[in-house]
Amino acid sequence: MAVPFCVNLLDGLSGVSFVGRKSPLGFFLLTAFCVAILVALGSWQIKRMHWKNEIIEQIEQGAKPTPAQNTSLRHWASHIKQYSYQAFTLTGHFIPGTLTHVGPKTHQERNGFHLYALFQPLGQRALWINCGWHANQVGELFKEKHEHRLTLRFMAAPEPGFFTPKNVIDKNQWYWADIVALTQSKALHTKAYRTCYASLMDCSPPVPIATIPWSPLPPNKHKEYALTWFLLALCVSIAGICGTFNQRKKKIL
Repeated sequence: MAVPFCVNLLDGLSGVSFVGRKSPLGFFLLTAFCVAILVALGSWQIKRMHWKNEIIEQIEQGAKPTPAQNTSLRHWASHIKQYSYQAFTLTGHFIPGTLTHVGPKTHQERNGFHLYALFQPLGQRALWINCGWHANQVGELFKEKHEHRLTLRFMAAPEPGFFTPKNVIDKNQWYWADIVALTQSKALHTKAYRTCYASLMDCSPPVPIATIPWSPLPPNKHKEYALTWFLLALCVSIAGICGTFNQRKKKIL
């Protein structure tokens, strides 16, 4: 059914006419233009598939924590690309009063929030931690400075998407984790890293509320997307061939 539909669509769009009749040349050029766009979209999805495979491989390679008890964040922050997605451990305490709800964020088709808090490692600058997803807003989780040992995944500071709303800082509404603005708003005089953060994988003792760890592992469906575009290009090509012969036949008659 796709090919006859494409034939009718192209026939309606190819309104290039000579002496009152539609031209086969116009039909052919329109078909070639549509096929070129569809192939370009499919090729773009193939490129994105390879790009995402590299990210997934990098995430999987960094799944095991580094042997060091406390990682040198100063060195890592200066080489973010090299250490992105690497798992590591830190010992220290969460800074009271820094818990921030960032969202809405979706998990399994449910809206909720990512819970961010500032963590003070022993002998190092503070680091923002994504403590995971929770369905509701919660009260302050870290009222006292209890020591925690965290297993974390190192990340470059997030950036907003094209359609991400702007944060309303004076109303404490955070749609994305602007690490610089969070630090200025929440950290007072605490020195914190502004170009990186970490996502929580494990915590001992546990965080006071059950959260779902956020994983940067993205689904890779670009192969299916590319196949869809290429199949559409094939249908349009067949429709273009059939339509061109049909136009030539009409012109002869």
